[in-house]
Amino acid sequence: ARLKHCALKISSREAEETDMLRIFFLPVAVAFPSFREQIPNGRRVACPEGAVGEGCTAGDEGQPASVCNGVGHATCSGETMPLNSFGKDMFSHDFTWTRELCEADSDGDGLTNGEELGDPCCLWEAYDIPSDY
Repeated sequence: ARLKHCALKISSREAEETDMLRIFFLPVAVAFPSFREQIPNGRRVACPEGAVGEGCTAGDEGQPASVCNGVGHATCSGETMPLNSFGKDMFSHDFTWTRELCEADSDGDGLTNGEELGDPCCLWEAYDIPSDY
């Protein structure tokens, strides 16, 4: 997350240079598992149906059978590009869970991100304990 702040410190430069820096730092900045702490139930996101192995680990009691380690990436292994639609939305919100991100439907399935992640009322804050929802 420190790299994100570096890009912000030089944001007084022309927008084009800032965009280039964000793109340059993107592969490094989004590979941190700690981003799972920035979304509700980030350590409980189920792997997509049929995904086996890479990035999918066994869930604990009360969790999905297979948990995705690369939330926001095209694969559950993470650390790879491109980002999926939710990852792109997280990036555009500076990797911060906001009401706008919560109420969005990043994957277009008719459910808000908050509904999918167990925060239907958009009350969760970073590092809160996971919900039972």
